[in-house]
Amino acid sequence: MGVVSFNNDLFNKLGEDSSIDIEEAKMYLLCVYHRLDASRLNLNMLQINKINSFGIFEAIMKKDYTEIKWHIPLFEEEKTDAFSWVAQWRKPFVEINPSRSSDNVTVTKRMVKFFAENPEVRVDDVFRARDKYLESVSSPQYLKNAGKFVYEGAGFSRTSLLAQYVEIVKGSNSKDGRSSKMI
Repeated sequence: MGVVSFNNDLFNKLGEDSSIDIEEAKMYLLCVYHRLDASRLNLNMLQINKINSFGIFEAIMKKDYTEIKWHIPLFEEEKTDAFSWVAQWRKPFVEINPSRSSDNVTVTKRMVKFFAENPEVRVDDVFRARDKYLESVSSPQYLKNAGKFVYEGAGFSRTSLLAQYVEIVKGSNSKDGRSSKMI
């Protein structure tokens, strides 16, 4: 096996929290990944809980073992497989208006960054958000470019229609559009 590299988007996001030592976080996540004892690391429970709160992985208790489900890939090399669903997600944009579809590589890169910055979001959330957005488009000429739908701009001027529609579909508790939020 060749050299593998860590998912930089993931660790850049973790690095925004100054209370987390990135090297210790890498060691902890490697322990989880390889199912090793992490008790000898220089992390206290508060730091471990903070790392876990990013939603990077989920421990699913089974009858005889614990299954680890990775929501954000730990290594760059795993991103391709982890985000292979993006082509399917992008397909309706291609069908509605091919000139607004954006290429799969661009959309995948934006999705990787989106998920690194929004670890609480799940794949089914972005599919439902896409569908909700597409319902609102009155004409193919008004369809947002698929990549720009994920996000566009940079820094403080960056916006994400995807994030807005994820909030809409997460706030809806039924198919009839009623919201679970109190006004």
